[in-house]
Amino acid sequence: VDTESFAVFADFSYDLTDQLSLSVGGRWTQDKKSVDQLRQNYLGIKSPFFGNSAAIPAGRPSTDYTNSDTYSEFTPRISASYKFTPELTGYASYGRGFKSGGFDMRGDASLYPETINGYQPELVDTYEVGLKGSLLDRRINFATALFKSEYTDQQITSQFFIPPASVVSFVDNAGSSEIWGWELEASARITDSFIPRLTLGYLDAKFNEFVTFNPLTGKRENMADQRLFQNTPDWTANIALPYSLDLGDRGSVVFTPMASYRGATQMFETPIPLLDQGSYWLYDATLMWTAPDARYRVSLAGRNLGDERYRAGGYNFPGAITGDSVIGFYGAPRTVTLSVTANF
Repeated sequence: VDTESFAVFADFSYDLTDQLSLSVGGRWTQDKKSVDQLRQNYLGIKSPFFGNSAAIPAGRPSTDYTNSDTYSEFTPRISASYKFTPELTGYASYGRGFKSGGFDMRGDASLYPETINGYQPELVDTYEVGLKGSLLDRRINFATALFKSEYTDQQITSQFFIPPASVVSFVDNAGSSEIWGWELEASARITDSFIPRLTLGYLDAKFNEFVTFNPLTGKRENMADQRLFQNTPDWTANIALPYSLDLGDRGSVVFTPMASYRGATQMFETPIPLLDQGSYWLYDATLMWTAPDARYRVSLAGRNLGDERYRAGGYNFPGAITGDSVIGFYGAPRTVTLSVTANF
């Protein structure tokens, strides 16, 4: 695939008053993509493209085509912020995002002929309102935001099984979706040595439309009621409780226990019970000593101290060609690391 990309953009900010500021920007992007794709099996160890001129083709090419397309979009952005007090600022913003279209280099035209037409750009409109600042004589610092993202022509990699032994994967403009979210970051200075931190997030993501190939009927259908967002937990959280101790001419010590939470997720848009991951907590801790001149540092870190067994990824390959293979990739088990750093 050859890609030629051209873009122009501008961004302006202006203080309307001492309290109210406005920022406006825009970008125009044009991508031209040309594709020349060959998908061919050969008998032997190497194909002609890797030095084996005597390689014999095994059957007809499953994909052999050339094509090109041009994708362009104007994406604006506008935001306004207002200082209620010197320590408290609110803001609101709108922005449009553009993800260029293209051609699927894994496309198999013999099984999914539409792959030669490529896929179209994906657009997202995002709205956000937020508040950030300090309270109680700056002993509490926080930033919180409520946002909504609306996707159209969403690009999704889908796969389906064709009996007896074929698995088809393709990129498709499946449809539209909405994501509502809320985020909070906060820290509290209990003492100069003890400053807990909290991060909290919530997501409500759903497909409004998911039009894709249904292998059961051989037609493109809206299957939004059977699809969920992959790798999208509803709640996430992180709590850190760092405590620092000044040892004078012997340096300083910081002890930081942490806990993080991740809600239940699906690996793919369709449920796969053997792969999908339930909610879980992870517990970490770090003890770090720093020399008075900061030249030397010794750190003892423990990760996943609860030895939680959780899946971070996976694949599902049904059918005789793979022996109904379900593969899960797991996060690291309990791990303890000692590191020594010297600055010269």
